[in-house]
Amino acid sequence: MTKRTTLFTIIWEYRGGTFTEQVEAPNVASAFRTWAGHLGKHHLKSSKKVELDTIDEDDEPVPLDERENIWCTNLLLNNSHLLANFVATVRSDRKK
Repeated sequence: MTKRTTLFTIIWEYRGGTFTEQVEAPNVASAFRTWAGHLGKHHLKSSKKVELDTIDEDDEPVPLDERENIWCTNLLLNNSHLLANFVATVRSDRKK
């Protein structure tokens, strides 16, 4: 049986920049962990990955009030505030 996944679009602000990424995951908690594991090496121009043990369950995205399929989280990374929004995204039938 194939595990069902959702495409999540993550939009975040950090140190004056706005960034985006998309990940496939079975739920928002898993999408958060995948995204967090990519942060340092791929997006923040850091020589090291953000270690997942520095991020705990309290950092996981929470649903926005009165909205569906949108979550938000705040993190403190390298003494800078990071605000991230996770959106469950519908896949397009459009071909690249």
